[in-house]
Amino acid sequence: SRLNLDITAMIAYVSNLTNGGSNFKFQEKILSEQAEWERERPVKPILDQIFGEKTLLCCESALKDFKSIVECVGGPMEKERASELICRLSVVPDAKSQQFQKVPLSGKIKSRSCTIFGTGDALHVVTVTANSGFVRAAEGQGLNLAVVLHESRALTEAKEDRAERL
Repeated sequence: SRLNLDITAMIAYVSNLTNGGSNFKFQEKILSEQAEWERERPVKPILDQIFGEKTLLCCESALKDFKSIVECVGGPMEKERASELICRLSVVPDAKSQQFQKVPLSGKIKSRSCTIFGTGDALHVVTVTANSGFVRAAEGQGLNLAVVLHESRALTEAKEDRAERL
């Protein structure tokens, strides 16, 4: 009945790519790839199905960083969708579970991700994420994660004016 959202899930949900803006060829190769993937495999319907009527949680540090990213690189509609999503969230204090307090940090295992996933783990809640690198690395360290993975999508609205419309 509850889900923990990491930053990648929130960004994918509010991105212009997942909200009708995938018909572009961007100057940035990764954004063009994500737009192509979105045309082939739309993420928003998947996230809507996962979210359903569930209570959406996010920890304080995830919310703080999400807001900062949207404010820095988000376009006007992405900012509006972010505000709507934030109104839907139940924000919980950062709380790393026991298993996440002991995990050694590395290239793919960062403190912020340990906090976000550790909070979901402490609350016994599945975390929705596109951060497959962290998930693989954490599982490689023997951590048992409850996650739902989805494809990554970036904020793109501010880059549309320099992109080629398809």
